[in-house]
Formats: sequence, structure tokens, C-alpha cells
Amino acid sequence: MTISPTTSNLPRIFIVRESCATARGIERVTSGVDAVRIDEDLLMIPTPGHTRGHQVLLYRDKILFTGDHLAWSPERESLTAFRDVCWYSWKEQTRSMEKLLAYRFESVLPGHGRIHHGTAEEMHEHLERCVARMKKE
Repeated sequence: MTISPTTSNLPRIFIVRESCATARGIERVTSGVDAVRIDEDLLMIPTPGHTRGHQVLLYRDKILFTGDHLAWSPERESLTAFRDVCWYSWKEQTRSMEKLLAYRFESVLPGHGRIHHGTAEEMHEHLERCVARMKKE
């Protein structure tokens, strides 16, 4: 995943994987499973599962940009993950989702699916339910 914000001075970022050796235009290379502070307002959190190098971005502990990892389900009225588009590992995606329980956020902005806003406590409860469902699948 490459991030190229046009409205800020943030660097383009790439998580190190086998395929990154020849990547061009990357200004900052990261690796590992720990979150990386991009600047004081933005945290990059590795969340493998949907893909091996998937990551989410947490802005000011309020907005979670989730890519294809997590979205709002109007049918379930809760956060959800999509097993049918998990291209790497459902087990890893479930672990990554559990890891997100350590963070606070009020909004989820996915790459696909519905956006949702709530209190940090409500979003945490939705995420807990999502993880519980994932573990059963």
C-alpha cells in the first residue's frame, strides 16, 4: 500500500515485503508488525490479513482509514470484515482485528463498504463483536 497524500507533506510509505525491493518513488520504508508514527497526528498500523502487507491509518485517535480490512455492515448494524475478499489469511486478519482493539477511534472510513461514526466506546464494542464473529468462521 502506497500513501501519497496531496494535501500534506507526508512521505509515501511502503511496508517491506519481498516485492518492495524494486519499488520506485518510496520515500520511507517501514517493516515489522509494530505501529509507526508517521507524524504527530497519523499512526500507520500493520494489519495483515486482507493482504500480506495491509495497513490501516489512524488519524488523531478518531478516524480509522481501514482500506479493505474493515467496514460498517448496515445488515448487521456493526463493523464487519469480508472473508470472501480476504486474499491472504483469515486467521491473520482476525489477529489484526484483535490488535485494533488497543486503539480508540470514532469513525471507520473503508476502501469499500459503508462509513460509520459513533463514540469510541461504541466503536470498540462493534469491533469486539466483529472479532468474536470472525473467530467463529
